[in-house]
Amino acid sequence: MQNTIAFLIPLAHVLTLVFLLNSSVFLANQNSLSTFITIDFILTIPIIYFLLIRKRNISSFTIAPFLIACVVI
Repeated sequence: MQNTIAFLIPLAHVLTLVFLLNSSVFLANQNSLSTFITIDFILTIPIIYFLLIRKRNISSFTIAPFLIACVVI
């Protein structure tokens, strides 16, 4: 259960950002929001993931694919 939470919290953050990107709020404020959404994808989500898995029995090497997936999105 604890390992599942470590994956669900960052995944929920990613899905929230994707929904925000597809909303009319983003289209209205595209200039100001795009920088912060990029920072969230590149830095915040991988750091949150790292902090959630660092004391669990999950390999630290899973951070790299997670970061790559965030960059691709």
